[in-house]
Amino acid sequence: MSRWKPVVFVVLALGFLIAGQSFLLHTGLELHPDSIRRWVDAQGWLAPAIFVAMLACRQFLLIPSGIILSVGGLVFGAAGGTVLGGVGLLLSGLLTFAFARGIGGDWARAHLAAKFPKLERRLSTAGPMLVWTATAYPAGPMTAVLWASACSSMRMMPLFLAVATGSLIRAFAFSLFGSSLVDVGSPGFWAAVVLLGTALLVPALHPGLRRWIFRAEA
Repeated sequence: MSRWKPVVFVVLALGFLIAGQSFLLHTGLELHPDSIRRWVDAQGWLAPAIFVAMLACRQFLLIPSGIILSVGGLVFGAAGGTVLGGVGLLLSGLLTFAFARGIGGDWARAHLAAKFPKLERRLSTAGPMLVWTATAYPAGPMTAVLWASACSSMRMMPLFLAVATGSLIRAFAFSLFGSSLVDVGSPGFWAAVVLLGTALLVPALHPGLRRWIFRAEA
């Protein structure tokens, strides 16, 4: 079974990708917040569950998390969008990690430990913090970092905690911005824009954080 495990996960990933694109074609959804908002809002009492499912499968829909999270704030408000968005991002992160480890993570982890033991140990210890940073930072490469972490011996519980806590921060930033779109141009709207802009720019300007990320990547 271990020999066929990567093949099984590749086939599953392709199946999910085809299903996701077929869903977009069937519903007529476009990569625009207003298009997604109108469709989600029309689902009635199922809207929260459908929103979480869309966010969890966003990698197969090929929709950036920021667009969906902003829609969550617009439809469910800042608080509701944060909770639902955090759950959806957590499921998305765990799904991405599972597929990455199933497709080639076991093979990569074994070769990494054999050839670069110091690097593998660093990924195992500093990896959860890197995953948290990439998840919490609104423009962080969450998917790429999760794929990389699947190639290390990172345990599931530290990964779960990193994604769960980081997801709430990212979801809050975009949900607050999305909720302000109800009244574009209002003081609340500009406050949300400034807050989101600050969350995007200030961490990237911090030299210590840049050195830490580059050292971890190296």
